[in-house]
Amino acid sequence: MGFAFWLAAIHWLRLPHWTTHFGWLALSFYLAFYIPVFIGLCRVAVHRMRLSVLLAAPLVFTGLELARGHLLSGFTMGALSHTQIHWLSVIQIADVIGDYGVSGLVMLSRRASHG
Repeated sequence: MGFAFWLAAIHWLRLPHWTTHFGWLALSFYLAFYIPVFIGLCRVAVHRMRLSVLLAAPLVFTGLELARGHLLSGFTMGALSHTQIHWLSVIQIADVIGDYGVSGLVMLSRRASHG
């Protein structure tokens, strides 16, 4: 599912030249890999480290966004904080806590409202 999402989200990478299809597929596969890693690390945090899922999910997700932005690709497109463009009050806090802080805040509020 994550692979299909990233194929659609970054389909424009394949447009300049036919050889860029290989990079498009490779990057989509790499980015999709973060979803099962997120689930696995959350399970470790909850079951082995005895953290609440309300705390574990935002911490793991934010850490993986940070890793995705600095490891291998340096690809920060599609961060959870980018979904908040219409919520000025939420985005303004990025001046203080940054992009990754907004992502963690969104994930925390998402988990708290469904927890």
